[in-house]
Amino acid sequence: MPLIDERGRLFGRMNLIDALAILVGLVLIPVAYTGFLLFRTPAPRITAVEPAEVPLGQEMRVKVKGTGLRSLFRANIGETSANAYLFENEQSADVLFSHVGPGKYDLALYDGVQEVARVRNAITVLAPTTPPFTKVQITGVLVGLDEARARQIVRGARFPSSGSAASEILALGSPRPDERWIKTADSNIAVPERATVQVPVVLRTECQLVDRDECRIGGSSIAAGVIVPLPGTNGTLRLLVDTVRPDADPQAGEVVLRVVTLPELAALIKVGDRDDVTGVDAGQATVVALLNKQTVMGERATRLGDASPGLMVESKIPDRFVSCQLVLRIGLDRAGGGWRYKGQAIMVGAPLTFSTGLYTVRGSIQSVTLKSASPTGQGPG
Repeated sequence: MPLIDERGRLFGRMNLIDALAILVGLVLIPVAYTGFLLFRTPAPRITAVEPAEVPLGQEMRVKVKGTGLRSLFRANIGETSANAYLFENEQSADVLFSHVGPGKYDLALYDGVQEVARVRNAITVLAPTTPPFTKVQITGVLVGLDEARARQIVRGARFPSSGSAASEILALGSPRPDERWIKTADSNIAVPERATVQVPVVLRTECQLVDRDECRIGGSSIAAGVIVPLPGTNGTLRLLVDTVRPDADPQAGEVVLRVVTLPELAALIKVGDRDDVTGVDAGQATVVALLNKQTVMGERATRLGDASPGLMVESKIPDRFVSCQLVLRIGLDRAGGGWRYKGQAIMVGAPLTFSTGLYTVRGSIQSVTLKSASPTGQGPG
């Protein structure tokens, strides 16, 4: 039988044109399938979500890794829409979200309204950790007490009275008239409170560390002049803070401070003066001797009005001053391999400020001597 007969049929059975069409089809089908595989958009797939655990915050962020990611996707954390889907490339995108509480959540990607990828329990939002508490000793006064409540404040009192104490009275002074400070436009004035008294105290209590250098009681940073609720009393006692120090007995020391000051101020300095407004803290600096007091001549500098920005003009007038050495008994706190007093570094050559209710002087430390015995940290009871 001829390959193509007189009627144009292949092997006498199939029309030549039909045969050619079938042959072309057999060739084009693999080519088309190969093109489809080569050029099709791959289905999105999530291979990882990092980090898997996210601390609770105002805005949280995770990185989505996978294949087939696209720029027009949007993301959901659980049932909450993400704040932003930040496309990087087909293998990576960042998802920013907020208003999601602690717990485990799916992460899902959407192309319009159609879900295209999901990872179950992909993200764990961690509950915020409670800032730790630390013990400190505070010198100050308990304010706003009536006579009956003031008599209940005794040395050794613990608050609360049963269980683990949050506060403990280490020392206290005698009740004295209470006062209220009122802010005016240009100053603060003290107004006597006739119905209440205040009690000077040294106490051990706890504050909450909210930062590397901040500790709070009742939401307020503890600092001189701040009134805070006394921990363990449910707010029934309020403490006006004067000084804060570590919860450890101070190291007894002796510091010689050289001071040069005006004669009128030097006349106020006396043995027994204390750097303590409450009078109950045994670790506060106290003048135990006044040495080498002598008059020296010098110049007093007076700043005049500026003639132009950045120009400072001073007038120097000859004047008399008093130079003396204050020998201070002092309680020192160990810090950073050295010693400190009320946050001031105690070392030879360093400046030191000494204040009482009548005056403030600033001098240069000439010597520091550590004593074998340390103060108890407790004043008169």
